Amino acid sequence: MFFDLSHQNVSLVNYAVEPVIKEYDRMVYLALSEFFFDSGLFSYYTAGVFQMHIVNEKMPKDLEMLLRTTYFGFIMMLNPALVDAPLSLQLAVNSPPKTSIKTSGATVVMTAIVNVMVLPPGQPPVQLSSMTMETKFNAKVSMRGKRLSVHADLRRFACFTSLFLQHVH
Repeated sequence: MFFDLSHQNVSLVNYAVEPVIKEYDRMVYLALSEFFFDSGLFSYYTAGVFQMHIVNEKMPKDLEMLLRTTYFGFIMMLNPALVDAPLSLQLAVNSPPKTSIKTSGATVVMTAIVNVMVLPPGQPPVQLSSMTMETKFNAKVSMRGKRLSVHADLRRFACFTSLFLQHVH
């Protein structure tokens, strides 16, 4: 299992059954359970890796333009003090991601909270939106010659949002 070095006693309960190996005429056996991946994701979660604050030079220009020209643009036009203020995204996964492994591939499900803020100079941040994002990733692992190949795709992505209309003085 994986664990965070600063929290070695914080771990998940392993509900997996012991693998039963029926053939012994092969060279290498490798079994990775859901627990293996869940413990890795859990250690990253407890270490705070799945939390980000994207602001200023970390904000990609195309993302900032997209945010300003979508429905946030309407909110900012209502208040001219917000039009040129920098934007900020705060992203935090709010529970450990969960893995499931089937013959069709592996799936990782995670939920995150995303807060969109505008940062007017000399004033407190103004929250424009709070979104709950639910994502589901699929991954298929295969051998191609001597290479291990992983094909990942986004199966489901849903956002639930709340908009905030506030006045800045």
